[in-house]
Amino acid sequence: MSDRNISGGSDVVPLQTKAVQDAPQSLASSPAAFLDYMCGPVEPTPLIFRAAEQSREPGRTRGQEFLETLRAAGDRMVEIEAGRDVDLDECLHLPHDHRVTVPLNAYLDWLCDGTAEFPQAPWYLAQWYAQDEVPGMRDAVRAPSLLTPLIEDSKADMYRCGFFIGPPTAISPLHSDPYCNLYTLHVSSDASTHAKHWLLLPPSLGKPLAPPSHGYAQPNMSPLDCRLRRRQDEDGGFDVLMDRTSVPGQTALDVLDAGVALSCVMREGDMLFVPRRWWHRVENVVLQGEGARTEGTGNVRQSGRSHGWTVGVGWWFLPRSVQHTPWRPC
Repeated sequence: MSDRNISGGSDVVPLQTKAVQDAPQSLASSPAAFLDYMCGPVEPTPLIFRAAEQSREPGRTRGQEFLETLRAAGDRMVEIEAGRDVDLDECLHLPHDHRVTVPLNAYLDWLCDGTAEFPQAPWYLAQWYAQDEVPGMRDAVRAPSLLTPLIEDSKADMYRCGFFIGPPTAISPLHSDPYCNLYTLHVSSDASTHAKHWLLLPPSLGKPLAPPSHGYAQPNMSPLDCRLRRRQDEDGGFDVLMDRTSVPGQTALDVLDAGVALSCVMREGDMLFVPRRWWHRVENVVLQGEGARTEGTGNVRQSGRSHGWTVGVGWWFLPRSVQHTPWRPC
């Protein structure tokens, strides 16, 4: 398979992925069963917990309530980022990682209605500790019901809760974390339209995916670049395309030959379990019409406006029974 994919003239090759498994009801309804799954003799793999359709309320109601909570702290300064693969005007004199600090309300004005002008880019408020900075946010956004009993019973420890707020095409590049993560798509401007695409690769690929020893500020960030291509079929899904020039040739072969890549699209109310040290890339996508950062699109980059938004919340934690045990590679 690798010869067929790599030997051609294109620098971008398709990466075959399998669907992330839906969590069985026995896990979805039982924190104890979920703990056993994470700490059992078999290394856990990602699972997606799907929200019931009736729980997907009209986005305007939940979205407006969330925005009102944020607006109450709108004078706070927040750091937003454009991403490592965005070409911005050099006269802006931004840091190499394209981060800039702005008032929260200015960012929300740009994100929600375009009344604030920003340079053309999918500006992203990533890994923001909103519960520490916004009054009322701890009550508005609570930990998942699967996790809370484990924390209360001292069977797991919470590391952080981070918010990810941004428009279509916003991307978290491929990276890994030393903690487990329960990630929820909390709310969006339109639950029927906006979603998140996840690409996940197991820890067994850690050595080829790891960044070079020099040139990367974050050792958990992989140089492997991917993009999405919308499939022209009824389900409107996405293919993952891998830029083979972003990594050494052998790394590209290793990733293609492994056949272990997973992917899923999560919608409002869904929750994804990401085991520790799994590599993952996350991109905001549009389920209908054009707007996802697929080949031939990229409206946020062209217009500088957001055209909708999503709010994801990640809950990083570790079960106590695995905190002092050696990591077992897949």
